[in-house]
Amino acid sequence: MTANETTNEKTSADSASGPAGARTALEHIIQGIKDLRDGLIVVTASAYLLGYVSWAYFAWTHELGLIPALDAQYFLAGIFPTLVIAAFCGLAWIVFLAARSTMRPPSEKLKKLSWILGVVGGVLVIAGLIGLMTLPTPLSILPLVMVLTGTPFLIAEGFVEKGIWHKIYQWFQLFALSIALILLAAILILKYATEWFPNLPHEFGGPSARLVQFDLDTAQLSKPTQTLLLPAGQPAEVSGVQRSRDLYLIFDGGDFVFVSTSASKERIFKIRKSAIDAVFSGGE
Repeated sequence: MTANETTNEKTSADSASGPAGARTALEHIIQGIKDLRDGLIVVTASAYLLGYVSWAYFAWTHELGLIPALDAQYFLAGIFPTLVIAAFCGLAWIVFLAARSTMRPPSEKLKKLSWILGVVGGVLVIAGLIGLMTLPTPLSILPLVMVLTGTPFLIAEGFVEKGIWHKIYQWFQLFALSIALILLAAILILKYATEWFPNLPHEFGGPSARLVQFDLDTAQLSKPTQTLLLPAGQPAEVSGVQRSRDLYLIFDGGDFVFVSTSASKERIFKIRKSAIDAVFSGGE
């Protein structure tokens, strides 16, 4: 190597580690921050939208009409379905990588790993099936665990082997896994909206009934509404601010609160916030 070539290489190395290299590193950091920002925006918006949809479905099933479009509790209510969708996307990416890996020939290490997986999975499944057929029911939990543990080993072993039949098997497993993931995500979100969300506490953005009492400005309430909200035995004519009976607070947002006279939420109605002077814990 000549002296000129050595000098040129040294100059190139100095340039890479000099201002140009520092600028490139800074650009990578800035781009990473921008990508993180964009990801957080997408996740936050998704959680808010899914929370609003959960509340809108609850309002629709209880005939509450249109709910306010802006409320912080929608974000909390949407965290669970957002996590479900995020997990689904992560697993879908793994399925995609597994599908792409079937296109490449396996290495010697993978072939050995395939043999080990097949032997271990086969032994576990066969022993588990024998145990399920021979052991009494109280002791069948261990064979069942063996079968459930060995089955993924056999599935993984099939993804390493090549050949036309293994290829068909691999794509069938990928298709079945994709359908299972879609159904699981749909079932979890549907179950959340119909069963879990109505019992979600207020602190987590849900409509779980909270026992409260209001100080109500009776001048803004009609006589039938006063009869419904005020304690039994009140005079026929009341005025000023009066303490309500125990009520169940469902939603507190916008210009109205949603309340019910029973914990079962059989009848939910709105009260304008301007008619409420104070809120207290109920049952006192």
